[in-house]
Amino acid sequence: MIRIFEGDNKLNSLINSILDIFVDMFVEFAGNLPFEEMYADVFPQHLSNEEDDCKKEIMQLRQHITDNFPHTLMPLHEFILYKVLDYMNDALDLDEQEDIFNEQLKIYYEKYDEISDQTSELLDSFQNINYLIDLIFEDVDFLDVGILYQMYIMDQTNFEKRFNVNLDNYVDLMPADVKKEYEKIRNANPSSIVGSLIEIPTKERFIEIIKGLMRRFDYYVKHKQLYKLINNEEKVFSENEIQILFDFYIDLYLKNYNLDISRESHTGRGYVDFKISCGKRYRALIEFKVDSHSSLKKGLEYQLPLYQHVTEIDYGIFSIIYYNKKTYENRAIFEKEAEKISSEYGITIDFFSIDARYNKKSASNVKDKKDMFVDEEG
Repeated sequence: MIRIFEGDNKLNSLINSILDIFVDMFVEFAGNLPFEEMYADVFPQHLSNEEDDCKKEIMQLRQHITDNFPHTLMPLHEFILYKVLDYMNDALDLDEQEDIFNEQLKIYYEKYDEISDQTSELLDSFQNINYLIDLIFEDVDFLDVGILYQMYIMDQTNFEKRFNVNLDNYVDLMPADVKKEYEKIRNANPSSIVGSLIEIPTKERFIEIIKGLMRRFDYYVKHKQLYKLINNEEKVFSENEIQILFDFYIDLYLKNYNLDISRESHTGRGYVDFKISCGKRYRALIEFKVDSHSSLKKGLEYQLPLYQHVTEIDYGIFSIIYYNKKTYENRAIFEKEAEKISSEYGITIDFFSIDARYNKKSASNVKDKKDMFVDEEG
């Protein structure tokens, strides 16, 4: 079976039984159509003309799903399974999907009498293929190997540490000529991936770097006119758009450090906006909200502390992007709340306000110290 939950064979068996149904349905559909109309769509383009090889890989994937041995998906099988599930998601309506899930859940509940509240809560979410995709795939790097390879060519020295991707794992997803070129580069320069990045010696230094990251982001938003990009008459950035912008910024700010950066990292109880890791020694979580969010307080009181608890990461940052003057004036409430929650749970949460209000005057027009917006900066 495909190993999804560490140490929980019951849940793994349930998920694999559902996977088996969808893969089996795909194979049945494919058997009634010419190869190129279905099979070719779920394989990398360079393999899509190799009918025998494609069918062989599908059969091996099915074997891994149905046998009793724990298997870890290799990138090629990740690609195939993702594409198969994506195809079946389009082919079946939500009611059909829900019926399949409910039937397998019924079997599970009949088989096991004692089910924990945590497992029951998890099972309540089992409704459709999209949920299954989110559960199985923490990231989808295997869909972007072409883009990743281009990034590797541009920065071979720091690529692996910056993107937390080892292209050696993805050679089966490369066309033959690209694979040959990649292996030639790696063999000629086997130690190029690391070496020039700065190591962080202590947890205190790590936290100070993360705090500096947030202070500098606020500085760019406030004083380098980023607020005009994210908050103007035509467009106000959503949380997702803020995350995309911050993703570019964080990559540039931390590029010289030996750190792994993950956006939308799955904690097991939801997706945290950013996780920054210095190996397993020092780690931090960052959660963003815009000031119009309906559950700002809940995000600080429950969401981020829960993410920290399940990931066993004791340092977190809760940041609000402020567009509105009135909400900005109330930011001190969150600073005090962060201190209170840190003490209550035995963790550390630092609050950072990002001033994206559209109220910044040019220096020549500033007539009052409060319009400089420099006193608030740490």
